[in-house]
Amino acid sequence: GIRTKTFTVPILQDTLAEGTETINLTLSMPTPVGVAQLVTARSTAILSIEDDDEGGAIEFDGANFSALESAGTGVIRVKRTGTAGKTLASGVTIDYATSDGTATAGLDYVATAGRLTFPAGATSLTFTVPLINDTLGEGKETVNVTLSNPGGGGTIGGTAKPVLDILDDG
Repeated sequence: GIRTKTFTVPILQDTLAEGTETINLTLSMPTPVGVAQLVTARSTAILSIEDDDEGGAIEFDGANFSALESAGTGVIRVKRTGTAGKTLASGVTIDYATSDGTATAGLDYVATAGRLTFPAGATSLTFTVPLINDTLGEGKETVNVTLSNPGGGGTIGGTAKPVLDILDDG
């Protein structure tokens, strides 16, 4: 008299932002128990796995950063935010680069480019811009910093083009 049965499909938890994934389910070749059994017309189904990880929105953690010329480096913080109820995924990447504002690469700072990779749950990372200390009285100079090419499900958020102020102390 049993008309329905259920079975469990184990789902493996990961930390990647993958979107919804599907598994095709198929019933076939029933084993008779007493009376011959048939697979009905509904012998296939799709199981959808809703992802609980997201890449998040990546942006600079401020509109401006500053460092003394003699400090040797300017530290730039990049933050990542997500949606309540979702886990920030691993393997989310963002490229960064510097370009001349009023400061000149090779004279005031070292041109810098690279990629940041966020681990699962991480909300901020930093990179540094090497500064060249000289004895010239230059006043404040600026370096443009940009984010580009988000990967792993991440997107670029609001503050994507701040500046690094190099404060002259010589």
